[in-house]
Amino acid sequence: SDAEVIVLSLAGFDYNVSGATLGSQSFTIVNESTAGGSNDDVAQLVLFSPAINGSQNISVAFSSAHGSESRVYASYWKGVNTADGLRDSDIIDGNSLTLTAVSGDVVVLVASADSSTSWTNATELSSGAAYGVGDTSLAYLTADGTSETVSCTDSSTGLSGIVLRMASGGGASAVPIFGSEISSKVLFGGIVR
Repeated sequence: SDAEVIVLSLAGFDYNVSGATLGSQSFTIVNESTAGGSNDDVAQLVLFSPAINGSQNISVAFSSAHGSESRVYASYWKGVNTADGLRDSDIIDGNSLTLTAVSGDVVVLVASADSSTSWTNATELSSGAAYGVGDTSLAYLTADGTSETVSCTDSSTGLSGIVLRMASGGGASAVPIFGSEISSKVLFGGIVR
């Protein structure tokens, strides 16, 4: 595979993530919420320069009893500065984030909300319900300035975003090269260019 980073974006109800692996490679937890006021939890993990050889499993570990469903979105990106790939990140129990970015950076977002999610200043890649929340959603945008403010419609939302620092030339053409979603025992994938 030519993916230079894998971003795992989780959304669901009342859980904590303790880590994830691809074969023997460990993801880094960038953002991870503990159950906030809305219990609409989100988390994002990254793995730069993944060694993808044939068929491998991604395994996510939860640090607390996990009786509720969550969705795990995996997006695979190229054109990323793998030596220093994260520019900024933030996570809130609310529906708006402002992230530091440089024109051409790619912002990857995940939301867990009580009702259907629609985005302002971002493009949705995938969405679906999970137990305890009305909607989960994965979105992205290519930055066009020094900061990017994104929001989604539901005020009772867990929202996480990371800014991927792109290699020279920026991220104007850096869209996911492949995406997949794991929800309980359901897995699907498809090209999302």
